[in-house]
Amino acid sequence: MDLSQRQPEDAIPFVLTVIVSVLVVLLISGNINAVSLAQQCSPAGLVTVQAQVNSILAREGTAYRVDTAAGGTFIPQDASLTRVQLRGLLNSTILPCASYLGPVEGHDWQALADRVAAEIGRRE
Repeated sequence: MDLSQRQPEDAIPFVLTVIVSVLVVLLISGNINAVSLAQQCSPAGLVTVQAQVNSILAREGTAYRVDTAAGGTFIPQDASLTRVQLRGLLNSTILPCASYLGPVEGHDWQALADRVAAEIGRRE
């Protein structure tokens, strides 16, 4: 059969295959995201994030080393830098975990989110 004899309905199996393939990829990527959130939002993950928050707060008022191509430099860990670091942690990890786990299972994450938001507010 040459191309001039093809009918529009010949494309239906191909289109259906593409649609099913896209749906399968979306389902798999959603499951991967759920698995990574489940691992990130575990009790051990909460302890790790709490330690990161405590470390950020403890560094305030000290010099903070930043690696650069020239070897590195020190910048002061002032309230502004502390606020930026806390906001990054809040938006990248704490709030997604509190939302993913919900109000019952994620109450510790929500408490941490409230604490971090209060610390950010103190530095505004």
